[in-house]
Amino acid sequence: GFMRGSSSISDSNGNLLLMSDGYSLYNSTGQFIDNGDTLSPKGWYNFNQGEGRYTQTSLILPMTNKKYYFINTSMTDTQFTKAINAPDWTYPTNILLYHVVDMNANGGAGKVTERMKPLIENVDLYPSAMMACRHANGKDWWLLKQAGDSTNGNRIFTFLFTQDSVYSIDTLLMPYPFADKGWNLSQYAFSM
Repeated sequence: GFMRGSSSISDSNGNLLLMSDGYSLYNSTGQFIDNGDTLSPKGWYNFNQGEGRYTQTSLILPMTNKKYYFINTSMTDTQFTKAINAPDWTYPTNILLYHVVDMNANGGAGKVTERMKPLIENVDLYPSAMMACRHANGKDWWLLKQAGDSTNGNRIFTFLFTQDSVYSIDTLLMPYPFADKGWNLSQYAFSM
C-alpha cells in the first residue's frame, strides 16, 4: 500500500521501471532494488512505517543511459527526536535528499549507487510542495522545493539536475506568505 507520497516512472512504452513509497525504491515487481531500502533517516522512516504520508514527498527524474535521480523530503533523527518529544508537533521536515539509481546494474535489475546525499540540511521544509520541470535543453531538470519557515520569508529552493551533477542554483523569495509551522500541504504544478 503506497500512500500519498509515492512516485513512479515508466519507460516510453508505459512499462513500469521504478516505484517508491516515498522512502524506498522498488522494481516493477514490487521488490526492493539493490540498496534501495530505507532511503531516509530511520526515526522518520519508522514513524511513517516506511511510507510517505504527504503528496510530493518524492520524485524520480530520468536521465540518459538508464540513470535516474530519486529525491525525497525527510526529517533528520535529531529533528525527529525533538518533534516526538514536543507537547505539540511543530517540527517540520528538515532534509532534502537525493539518490542515484543505475538501471544498467545487476543485469538490468538496477541498483542505488549513491544514497542519501543531502541537497538541503537543517532547514525547515514543507513535507510536500516539490516539483520538477524539464530544462529547455531537453535533458536536464529543474527542481523546486518549498521552505517551511515563513518567518524568514516564503523561500523556494531551486536546483539543477544534470546528467552527471546536481547544482544548488538559487533561493527565490516569494512576495506572499505561506502557512506557518512547516505543515503547508500544498502541491506545485508547472504550466506552459
